[in-house]
Amino acid sequence: MRTMSLSEAREHMTDLADPIEKTVLTRKGTPVAVVLGIDAYRSYQALTELARDPQRYSQVMAAHIRVQQDDLSATKDLAELEELLGAAGKESLDALQPG
Repeated sequence: MRTMSLSEAREHMTDLADPIEKTVLTRKGTPVAVVLGIDAYRSYQALTELARDPQRYSQVMAAHIRVQQDDLSATKDLAELEELLGAAGKESLDALQPG
C-alpha cells in the first residue's frame, strides 16, 4: 500500500487507477481517504453486507469450515451462492467469473 498527499494525488490522478494497489491519501500527514481498485471495493461491499447479516455470516463461515475439512457434501451451485450472498455478493462473484 502506498501513501501520498492530496496534492500529489491531484498531480498523479491517472496513477491512482491501479486496480491492484491501494493508496492512502493524506492531508498534512494525516490519513484522510483510501483509493482502491473496483474489485477491492466490490469485495469490501460484499463483506460489509455480509457483516450486517449474522445468519448469512454464520452460513458462510460454516461453509468455509466444511471446505477446510474437505467436506464438500453441502456444496452449493453458483445460483445458490448468489442467493445466499445477495446483490453485493453477486457482483463480487461476477467479478471472479472468467471472461
